[in-house]
Amino acid sequence: MIEHPGILQPGSVIGLLGGGQLARMLVLAGHPLGFKFMVLDPDPEAPAAQVGADHLPCSFTDKNALGELTKQCDLVSYEFENVDADSVEWMEQRVDLPQGSQMLRTAQHRLR
Repeated sequence: MIEHPGILQPGSVIGLLGGGQLARMLVLAGHPLGFKFMVLDPDPEAPAAQVGADHLPCSFTDKNALGELTKQCDLVSYEFENVDADSVEWMEQRVDLPQGSQMLRTAQHRLR
């Protein structure tokens, strides 16, 4: 298999901030392609964890858990816009986080 920088290969671990229904669908779609998943979600019954994602049942602001997620994953994304933007900013300095914190801050402060 040809390696392409910046492209995840099968066997890569994708981290998700949030383990709800969208994360569950991503895990279900990604497993057949060979991807592994780890979710950080304070809900002990996080839907993504029920379909095979490793689960860190911690707060979105828990720096130890965020650090563990960055160490274990090749890429991290967030499932929804209600995660802590400061935590995302901290993480994007340590792991590939394509959405970044600026887009999250924009989504959190949109006009209603």
